[in-house]
Amino acid sequence: MSHRINAISSTVVIRFNPSQKNELTLLLERCFVEPFADSSLEHVLSEESFVTDIAHSSSFHQSLKNGLIFGSVLLLDSLVVLPPFSLGLVAALLSLPILREFSEQIKSRLSGELDPPHVLPPASVELALNFTLIGSGLARESLVEGFLSSSTSALQSISENNDGTSSEFYVFLDRLKTAVTLRCESVDPESSSLCSLGNIAVGQHYFVKQTEHVYLPSRLVQGELVITNSLFDGSSLPFRVVAGDHLPFGAFVLSGEGRCEVVESFSQIELFQIDDTRLHEMNLSGSQQRLSFLYSALVPPVQLGFGLWSLFTGFTERAIGLLAFNPMEDSERSTVSSAESALLDMALNGVHITDARVLSTLTDVKHIAVSIDALRYLGTFSYEQRPVHADDHPSLDLIQILCAICEYLCADPSSVFWGILYDVPSVGLKLQSLQVNVGESDQAVYSVSLDGCKEISIRFTQADDLIKVQFSGESGSLGDIYISWSPDEAYVTTIHQLNQLGVDVSVVGSHSGRFSEFKDRKARVLELQHQFGSIAYLGDVIDDIPAMAVADVAIGLSEDDQGFISKTVCDVLLAGDFLWLARLMQLSRNFVQANRFNTSLIVGSSLILTVASIAATLSPLQVIFLFNAAPVIAELNTLRALNSSSSRV
Repeated sequence: MSHRINAISSTVVIRFNPSQKNELTLLLERCFVEPFADSSLEHVLSEESFVTDIAHSSSFHQSLKNGLIFGSVLLLDSLVVLPPFSLGLVAALLSLPILREFSEQIKSRLSGELDPPHVLPPASVELALNFTLIGSGLARESLVEGFLSSSTSALQSISENNDGTSSEFYVFLDRLKTAVTLRCESVDPESSSLCSLGNIAVGQHYFVKQTEHVYLPSRLVQGELVITNSLFDGSSLPFRVVAGDHLPFGAFVLSGEGRCEVVESFSQIELFQIDDTRLHEMNLSGSQQRLSFLYSALVPPVQLGFGLWSLFTGFTERAIGLLAFNPMEDSERSTVSSAESALLDMALNGVHITDARVLSTLTDVKHIAVSIDALRYLGTFSYEQRPVHADDHPSLDLIQILCAICEYLCADPSSVFWGILYDVPSVGLKLQSLQVNVGESDQAVYSVSLDGCKEISIRFTQADDLIKVQFSGESGSLGDIYISWSPDEAYVTTIHQLNQLGVDVSVVGSHSGRFSEFKDRKARVLELQHQFGSIAYLGDVIDDIPAMAVADVAIGLSEDDQGFISKTVCDVLLAGDFLWLARLMQLSRNFVQANRFNTSLIVGSSLILTVASIAATLSPLQVIFLFNAAPVIAELNTLRALNSSSSRV
C-alpha cells in the first residue's frame, strides 16, 4: 500500500489492492490528519510513496541491475585481485549493449532513418571511450564508468513519469467530427439515419431531444424546446425556443424535442478557428537550436578524431578526457529528468500538464486571467430582494416568481438563474403564461402572467459585479433582485499565495452573454499580454476557447464532461482544485532554477575536466569518476529542488 498527501486540498490519495481494503479502512480511521498541522508528515509519506512508485519501473530495474553487476565485479576485484585478461573480458561483455546500439544506428544510417545532424552514429563516441579504456588495460576504469552511469540512470528513474508522456489534446476537434453522430432526416420522412458531425452540410435536417446538446449552429424547424446556453457562454437563463428561432452551438436541451436545420457546418464555426500560439513554439530558441545543430554536426567527429589520435600517440589520459566530454547529452538527460520529476509530482495528485514547456512558460507568467464563468466553482451566488412597496399594489415575493418560471419550464433549479433557487422552497405560485424573447441574454426579457395579477416584465442586466433582475408592471417598477458572487476560502487563499509570488489575478468576461463575448474575451487577453507579457487564462466555457488559445498558458479546472475545454486548448488541468494553481507556479520556478543549476554544473565541469585531462594532470580513474560525478550531483539536486514538499507556498 502506498499513500500520498495533497497538502493543498487536504485530501489523501491511496492506492491499494482489493485484498487490503481492511487496511485502508483502518488507515482512514486512525491516520486522517490535517496536512497544514504537520508538514513533515507529507514529506515522510511522499518519500514512502516514491519508493513504492518506482518499485515497478522497468527503467529503474534495468539501471539497478546494471549497477549491481558493475558494483559486484568491482567489489570482487577489490577483495580478490582478478587477472587483467578476466577483468577486460568482463568489461567487454558488459559493453555489448553499447555495441548493439551502435550496430542498430549503423543500420538506421544505411536505411536513411538517422537524423541528418548526426554525421556519426550517436553511440560512436561512447563506444570508442569504452574500447579505449579496455584496450589500454584500464578495464577497471571502464567498470567504474559503467557503475556511475547506471547510478545516474537509477536516480533519473526515480523521477520518471511511468505513465509516459502526456497526450496532447489538440486533435480533439478532428476526433469530434467522427465521434459525434446526429439523427439526420433521411429520404423516408418516417425514418432517420446517424450522420457524423463532420459530414453534415448546411441545410440538412436533424433531430434533437431532451438532455442533448446542439453541436451545430441551427434553426429550429419543428417542435418546441427549453434550452440554456451554459456550455457556450455560461448563461444559466432558460429560453423557450419555437419554430424559426436560432439555436446556438453548445445549447443544452432542458426539455422538449424538435427538428433542426443546419445553418453553419462544423468546419465553418468561427469559434473554433483558433490561433494556437504555443504549438508553434519550440523547446529551444533559434540561437539554441543552431548551437545544438552545430554541436551535433561538428563536435563528435572532431572529438572522435582527436581522441583516437591522442590514443595512438600514447596520450591515454588525453584521449579519455576528450572522449568523455559530452555536456550536451548529459544536460538534455538532466533536463528531461527534471521535467519528469515535476510532471510526476503533479500527476500523482491528478493535475495534468501537457508537457514540460508549460512549466518553463509559467515561470514568466505575471498575470492570470480567470473567466467569469469559472467563478461558479470558486464561490457561491447569493441574492437580495428589494421589492417596491406601493399603495396601488401589494409587494410581491420576487424570488417566487423566478421559482414559478423554473417550474413552468420544468428546469432544474440548480442549473438555471445561477443556482440561487437551489435551496428556495416553492410556495406553489402558478403562471398563466410565459413569453421569453430569444437572443442575447443581456437583452433577455421574460413576460409572465400570474393568477390575479397583470403582466410582469422581467429584465436581466449586469451592473459592475452584480447581476440585476428588474421586475416591472404597467404601474412601474415592482422591485429588483441583486445577485452577487462571494469567493470561497480556497479562492481567497490562492489569490493571496499568487500575490506573494508576484502574480496578479483578474476576472475576464461578463454574464451578458453577447454574441461577441468570445471576441471580447480574446481581445482582453491580448491587451493583458501587451501590458504584462506572458498571460495564463483559466477558462470554463466554449466562449473562453479563443482567449485560451492566444494565452501563453491555458488552464482548466477539471476534465469537463463534454470535453470542449479540456480536450481542445488546455495546457493544465487542476484536478478540480483551484488551490493547486499557486503550488504549480512555485513548482515551475523550482523547475527552471534546477535546470539552470544542472546545466551550468554539467557544462562547466566538463570543460574544466577536459582541459585538465589534456594537460595530463589527472589519472584515467579520476577523469572517469569526475566526469560522471556532475550528472549524479545534478540528479540529486533535481530530487531536492522538485520534491513533493518544495512547491508549497
